[in-house]
Amino acid sequence: SSNTNISFFHSADEFEIVRQQRTQFALVFARIS
Repeated sequence: SSNTNISFFHSADEFEIVRQQRTQFALVFARIS
């Protein structure tokens, strides 16, 4: 049970990181074009 929670939060952190990177990339791309 606790292992599932740890992996769940780990996946949520990775998802948040990817989402922020995509947002930053979109902002930079918008400035360039």
